[in-house]
Amino acid sequence: MKSNAEMRKVRHWLCNAAMSSEKTVEGIFAEMDEAQAGGMILRLIDQDMNPFLPHIGAEDVRAFEDAVARCYGVAGPEFVRRLMDIDDGDLRARHRAALLDLYAGGDSRLERAAASYAQLIVAGEIMGIDTTVVSDAWRAWLDGVVEANVMDDHVGLARRIVDLIDAEMNAGIIRIGSAQDDDYGNSDEVDDEVTERGYSSRTRLGWYDEERVYLASGTLDKMLRGFDKGAFCDWAVENGAMIRPQSDRRTGWIPKLTPRRQAYWFDENGLRSVTG
Repeated sequence: MKSNAEMRKVRHWLCNAAMSSEKTVEGIFAEMDEAQAGGMILRLIDQDMNPFLPHIGAEDVRAFEDAVARCYGVAGPEFVRRLMDIDDGDLRARHRAALLDLYAGGDSRLERAAASYAQLIVAGEIMGIDTTVVSDAWRAWLDGVVEANVMDDHVGLARRIVDLIDAEMNAGIIRIGSAQDDDYGNSDEVDDEVTERGYSSRTRLGWYDEERVYLASGTLDKMLRGFDKGAFCDWAVENGAMIRPQSDRRTGWIPKLTPRRQAYWFDENGLRSVTG
């Protein structure tokens, strides 16, 4: 088609000449001063016969001719013609069959990924190309995804929490001191509006002590926005990454903190364990 997407008049051509040279076709055209049309070199068959010398057997010639016949005209207009000859319902059925052959599980994200591979398989079948490499690539990708748990939302969220802890430790997430700890000043004598010296408790992402990390409720709510917070908390508790202060609550009071604040309690070792 033209640059403005209008169709050009279809032209047919046949190869009516063959040449032999010590130089490649691409090398010959590269030495010319004239401009070449885009993709022109790709449309010329250039076969290096050196591996077959000094004598080229008849079986090699037939193999070369078969390769030319098999690959000629399988792209561009010819592919469109073949595609248009297929009934739409049949094409959908072929794609669905290829999809189910790749993945028949219940994860919608993996199914969408498999659908793209299935499109390649169907296109290859229409073009007469062996699509084994597509299936092999899918299997390799799927094995890597399953092994790394990258499709597990809970593991992914846990990794985000670990990253936050690593990035904000002793910055947005600070250590809770005891009443006798002059460095942190968290005794009951501290003003109600100030948790740490010079910092409002309401600006903190979280706190930590010798036992666990406490993430402020608002911090975790922002990280879990768009996800099922209840399901994640239940998963984290079951896997030893989160501590439930009471059987009916997900948050608990942060010890030694004035004024009192509620937060989610994380076992840092357990959290890092579930993220691998």
